[in-house]
Amino acid sequence: MLAERDLLETIEECKAVKRPTAATCQLMASCYTILDHMFPEYSRSADVSPVSLYSSAPAPQNDEISGSEFAIAANSAGMKRLLEVMDEHMECIRLIYPKEYAAIMRRLRE
Repeated sequence: MLAERDLLETIEECKAVKRPTAATCQLMASCYTILDHMFPEYSRSADVSPVSLYSSAPAPQNDEISGSEFAIAANSAGMKRLLEVMDEHMECIRLIYPKEYAAIMRRLRE
């Protein structure tokens, strides 16, 4: 059976790889997934109530959300959770597709 320490060590080893491959990123993602399921205290879920994310009043809710599956899921997850998930996956994109990562970062800075 996998031990918590083994998962954390494997994650750190994957992070330390200078030129990670897709297999390295997949291994690290798998370790995070297993860690989240076996040890929920390490879960990176958002536990902030939606009202506390706004400075004064809650944003108006739009019942008619249209767009891609991603846009709908991102809207329902909330900004904090969206940024947590995207930050985690952007690191993999940066390592596997550096030109795509650079293009995304350029568009965000514009």
